[in-house]
Amino acid sequence: MIVQEPVQAAIWHCLNHYDYADAVFLSERLYAEVKTDESLFLLATAYFRSGKRDNAYHTLKDRHGVSSQCRYLFGICAYELEKSKYGEAEAALLEDSQSENSFDTVTNEFGDQASFALLLLGKIAAKTGEMPGPQRLGKKP
Repeated sequence: MIVQEPVQAAIWHCLNHYDYADAVFLSERLYAEVKTDESLFLLATAYFRSGKRDNAYHTLKDRHGVSSQCRYLFGICAYELEKSKYGEAEAALLEDSQSENSFDTVTNEFGDQASFALLLLGKIAAKTGEMPGPQRLGKKP
């Protein structure tokens, strides 16, 4: 059994000092032992920062809905991979924001990351030429 906190600290230390290979190795081992939102986020972050955006995307694809950090990172991965994934990026960011006040919901849900989540939604809108929001997700205004 892995003691989670020291391993997480070691992973962040590797990431902060650009030792991505060790960060990926340690985060893969941690996630194999402890399947939490935190360890999932660390694994996807290690993949993303090491340039393995496909791995980060596929790691989060079916499991991104739990934490706002994972959903935001999945949104970034989907946005950066290809045009056909813009809808997935938007859906991940607006997953729980299908109300008319989705701006307020996103702001409350993402906390410190809210401005970045909203910026990503704006980038998606600029690329697709459509306004993000509940209408795109099948909810009527």
